[in-house]
Amino acid sequence: MGTVDPQQLLQSWWQYFDYCFNFNPSASTCESFWGNVIGAFIGIGVLMVLIGAWKVWDYRRKARRAAIAEWERNSIDEAGIKEAMWRGEEMAEVDSTPDEDLVAKIRAGVEQRKREVASSPRPPAEPSGA
Repeated sequence: MGTVDPQQLLQSWWQYFDYCFNFNPSASTCESFWGNVIGAFIGIGVLMVLIGAWKVWDYRRKARRAAIAEWERNSIDEAGIKEAMWRGEEMAEVDSTPDEDLVAKIRAGVEQRKREVASSPRPPAEPSGA
């Protein structure tokens, strides 16, 4: 067994194809050629159908996920709107008089702050119109 020249191999395959395709398609030596051609066409067709089915399935899956995501966004927005809704009317119905303790704490805090400001040294006033 010697090495085969690739150019010679390609030429012999081309001659076989040319004989089976153009000169004598019904020859018994061409049965395997036509079987391979038909098998290749069937295989390519099946592959194309599978790719098409995959694309349709993938599109439907993505569309379903997008619809679910949109539904969740809408439901979240509704919940957020309900949370952030103004409830002033409800607050007006509640007894709005402040506790005496709370008023006393606020007054004590204001008084303490006044004392702190009064006791802190003040910087000298700057002359105006300089």
